Amino acid sequence: MREARPSGGDISEALFWVDGGPGAGTLRRCGVAPLRGRACAVVLKVILFAWLPLVVLAGMDGVLVGGATLPFLLDLSAHTRFLVAVPLLVLADLPIGARLDRCTAQFIAADLVREDDRALFAGILVAARRARDSRVAAAVVLAAAYLTTAGVVSFGEGEWKTRGRCEA
Repeated sequence: MREARPSGGDISEALFWVDGGPGAGTLRRCGVAPLRGRACAVVLKVILFAWLPLVVLAGMDGVLVGGATLPFLLDLSAHTRFLVAVPLLVLADLPIGARLDRCTAQFIAADLVREDDRALFAGILVAARRARDSRVAAAVVLAAAYLTTAGVVSFGEGEWKTRGRCEA
């Protein structure tokens, strides 16, 4: 992982924006990060983590090949999500991260940051890295996601119950 450090006003390395955050340690322990140089292996692991448990659970529930209106193995939308969309989202980390890295470096290369302000710019990059790696920020985002999901689910259940009563 590269780190931008103020060193006498010169920025020796750019900040790789997508390589970090509170979940990065967990992804490393699972063997999914870092992605650079191991894309195929990471995609296979992501498929195994995302899709294989669904196959096992569908088999245990009896809906793998039958027992439901749409058995799991015939559900094209599930396969598209877990075999195509999720790996593509993981792979998008590479070009997006590289592009953000080049954009950050371009500030210096294009002389958009004055020589006098380079130490300040390097400090801002370090502060941005700290903000990206903030556990508090990750906890707030996670809590907001759960609360939003709980609200949508509870509203949805109430909506279905209300519709059911009105039609009956």
